[in-house]
This record gives sequence, C-alpha cells and structure tokens, in this order.
Amino acid sequence: MSELWQRLRQRDFHLHTRFSDGAGKPQELLQACRAVGLKRIAVTDHCEYAHPYSILDRWDEYVHTMRQLQADAQKQGIELLIGIETGVDIHGNLKAPSYVLEQAELIIASVHQVNLRPDESPTSISQEVYWQRYREQILMAAACPQVDVIGHIEGYLVTDWEQLAADTFEKRRQLEKELVKEIFPLSWYKEVARTAAQNGVAVELHGLSQSPRPEVVEVLKAGGVKLSIGSDAHALHHVAYYDYIEALVAQLHLHANDFAAFVGL
Repeated sequence: MSELWQRLRQRDFHLHTRFSDGAGKPQELLQACRAVGLKRIAVTDHCEYAHPYSILDRWDEYVHTMRQLQADAQKQGIELLIGIETGVDIHGNLKAPSYVLEQAELIIASVHQVNLRPDESPTSISQEVYWQRYREQILMAAACPQVDVIGHIEGYLVTDWEQLAADTFEKRRQLEKELVKEIFPLSWYKEVARTAAQNGVAVELHGLSQSPRPEVVEVLKAGGVKLSIGSDAHALHHVAYYDYIEALVAQLHLHANDFAAFVGL
C-alpha cells in the first residue's frame, strides 16, 4: 500500500445520514467512520429544492446536530465538514437558498433531476436532447464557483431504468458503463476540465458507482482539474467503499497534488 493511499483511505467526502436518505443516525455514521480509520470526512445530506429527501425544511436542526457531531468527531481525532449535496437549476444557480450555501463547509453538485425548458417535457424531447440537457447541467455545475465538487459525474445516471430493463443496482451500474461512452465523450470532458479548472471545482472519484472511467480521469487531470474522493455511503457498511478508487490511484499514478486542497493531504 502506497503512502499516498494510506492517507487517502482515511478520507471520505460524500456521506449521508438519516436526515436525508442514509441508513444511519449521525452518531452511528461517526462510529462507522471511526471503525474504518477515517480522519477527515464530510457529511453531505441532500439539500435541494424538490428533492424527495431534502433536508431544507430541517436545516436548522441539521446544522445544530452536525455541529455537535463535529465536536464529538474532533474529540475522536476526526475532522468533520458540514456539507450538502444539491443540484443546479436551468439558469445555473444552485438548488439551495443562500443561507444554506453560506453555512455549508463543502458543497457537492450532482444531477438528480434533468432540468427541462418550460416548453419541454420528458416525452416531448428526444434522447439526444435529453442527454444534451444533462451535459449542460454538469457544465453549469463546473462553472459555479460555489461548488466544491461535481458528484458521481458518470454514476447514478438519471434515466428510465425500467425501460432499459435494469431492475437491480448491479444491472444499472453495468449498463451505465456502456451508456457513458456514448453520452459523455472524451472530447466533451475537455470542456468540463477547462471550465472546472477555471472555477476551482473538483470532480469526485465515486466509490459505489465505480466512476468515472480511467480515461476520463486522465483527461480531467491533464486539464488541471483537482479530484475528490467519496464513497457516497447511504448504508453504514459502505463508508470508505474505495476498491475502485484505490485501483485508479495505482493505475493512473495519481499524486497528492492531483487532489483538491480540502482533501488535506
């Protein structure tokens, strides 16, 4: 195990609790993090207009609980960032109010719903236009200086999985790996890299969906984009689920300076 990986495996910047759609209470999550040796983490529950599990209506309670958890974590030798996972609207604005964005210590922007124009509906547009809207949304996240990380850029695609006969988590992830080659070409990632690097936005190496592709990481790295790591654990046993990320670090010979400053290497 390399010295770099020994440090990276002590970090997880994408964790969920029962405040949104995670399985564990905040204290249970902290215990799980301690059990696997994490030293620097971010709790990033969903805070997004119209998201079914958004914590927006419980924001004050969330912050209060997380500050208490932060203090408990510090006593156990763990640095905890109070974060959120949100989205970007059709105008490029984050789907969370300003008071939330001001208090959040880490902001992940992910696509959970594809924004359509007023004259569009999912049935009125072609698949080509749909994925165009998807790509536009990611580019808007990359252009937003308030964003720290673009989450699961090639994972958890928002599409009609039932129509694609992908009825299990494993089938969806397998099909994703084929879909992204067509809808997210490497030539497009050069634009993502240029935009994200200009605005200081990192891209996540996502543990549970095992994404993005190695060749994508190479394009991003060449374009000056910094990387983040996250399991996106919703279940406690998925905290620091890093097999794919560990393989990427070794395969691509990643270095400490390839990662965002908040990773704390």
